[in-house]
Amino acid sequence: LVVASAEAINPKEIKVVFNKEVTKETAEAAANYSIAVNNADLTATTHYTVSLQEDKKTAIITLQTALVANQTYQVKKIENVIDSVNFLKQVKYESDAKIFTNSVGPKLLKAELSPKNSTTSTLTLTFDKHVTNATTVKVDGISLGAVTPGTDPGRYTATVDITTATYPTLVANGIHTVVVD
Repeated sequence: LVVASAEAINPKEIKVVFNKEVTKETAEAAANYSIAVNNADLTATTHYTVSLQEDKKTAIITLQTALVANQTYQVKKIENVIDSVNFLKQVKYESDAKIFTNSVGPKLLKAELSPKNSTTSTLTLTFDKHVTNATTVKVDGISLGAVTPGTDPGRYTATVDITTATYPTLVANGIHTVVVD
């Protein structure tokens, strides 16, 4: 078992990919990871948490304080994570410091509309990385305002409610143009 990669994917998350499926208990034990930002060691559970994703090969380290552009971060070590088949410990991983850049914004992957109740529908947007509540949405040129971002690590969704009576054309079946700013 080895770490295939460890990379910041947005200001609040570091994605760690193992080459085999790992146990939830060892992958989510924050003490098995050592992280530094600008050469200052972070404390497990106080400064970051870890969650194993559904594929059981990817762990997301969620930082309590977001990285900023040109800040250095380092996954100093990952150890004691166990594969879920042979129960062997992973080879100790250490990386060099990296400079965080966040030059490309989130990319919209999918938009789905579902009824919430008799008067409201919910537009769920899926992105390739984390979005903030400052993100605004327009559907067919009509501004719907700010989105409500999801909070699950590794799942990059945001929702916005649409009142059926106010925007009947937006909830009608058909092809719509969605623009995210």
